[in-house]
Amino acid sequence: MSNEQTKTGPLKLQLSPPNMEAARAVQKLRGSGSHSTSDLWLPEGLWPELDELRSEHLRVRSQVAAELTALEALDQRFREEDKQHEHKLCQAHRDGDPASVEDRRTPSEQREGEREAIEERLWAGVIVFAEIVDQVVALSREREDSWLADLRSQLGPAREKRAEAQRLLEEAKAEEWALHRRGQWVQITADDGPLGRQPAPTPEPPPKQFSAEVASSMLERPWHKRRKHDEEEPMTSWQHSRQPADGDDLEPVDGDETGQISELVESEAIV
Repeated sequence: MSNEQTKTGPLKLQLSPPNMEAARAVQKLRGSGSHSTSDLWLPEGLWPELDELRSEHLRVRSQVAAELTALEALDQRFREEDKQHEHKLCQAHRDGDPASVEDRRTPSEQREGEREAIEERLWAGVIVFAEIVDQVVALSREREDSWLADLRSQLGPAREKRAEAQRLLEEAKAEEWALHRRGQWVQITADDGPLGRQPAPTPEPPPKQFSAEVASSMLERPWHKRRKHDEEEPMTSWQHSRQPADGDDLEPVDGDETGQISELVESEAIV
C-alpha cells in the first residue's frame, strides 16, 4: 500500500468529484502540467510573501495527502476482509458445510459510512487546496515585474562567479600542463636515451586537447615500464658492447705507446 503522505511530487486525485465545486477544484489542480499539488512546486527562500503561501500550500497538501492515505487504507482493509471471507467459504465447501461460515466482515452500511466521512474531509481539503493555488497565481501576476527585477539584480554577481570559475579552471589547467611536462622531462632524463638530455621545460599555454588524465600519465611510470636505474649497467658504445668471437679469447698482445705492435713481438709471432 502506498502512502501519499510520504511521497514527493503531485498527488493522485483519481476519485470522481461529488459536486461541481469539487470538480472545478480538481480541474484547477490538474491544469497547466498538474504540478500544483506537488511539494516541489513552489521555491523556498526567494520572497517572504511567497514563502508564506508556500507554507500554507504544504500544510494543506499534507492534510489532503493524509485523507488519501486513510481512504486507501480503508479500501485495503475491506479487500482483506472480503478475501478472508472468500477463503473461509471455499474451505467450508471443501468440508461439505458452507452454511457454517459466519460473515464477520464490516457491514455494507458501515463501510459506506466510513468511506463517506473520509471523502467529505478529502473533498473539502481539495477545494481549499485549489484556493491556495489561485492565490499563488494571483500573487505571481501581481509581483512579476518586481520579482524579475530582483532576479536581474542577481545576474551580475552570478556572471562574475562564472568568470572567476573559468579563470581558476584555466589556471589549474596550465598548472597541470606544467606538471605533465616536468614529469615528462624527469622520465626522459632518467632514461638517458639519445634525446634524453633536454632543457628543462619553460612555461607555455596547454594545448586545447589537454586533460587532467593526460597530466597524471607522466607523473608515474606504468608498471610494465618501470626500471631500476641503480641496477642498470652504464651505457657503452656498440664497439665496446661487441661480444668476442670464437678464438678471440687469446692473450692480448701489448702494443707500444703509439698503439703499434713492436717488430720484436711481431717477429716472435712469425717464428
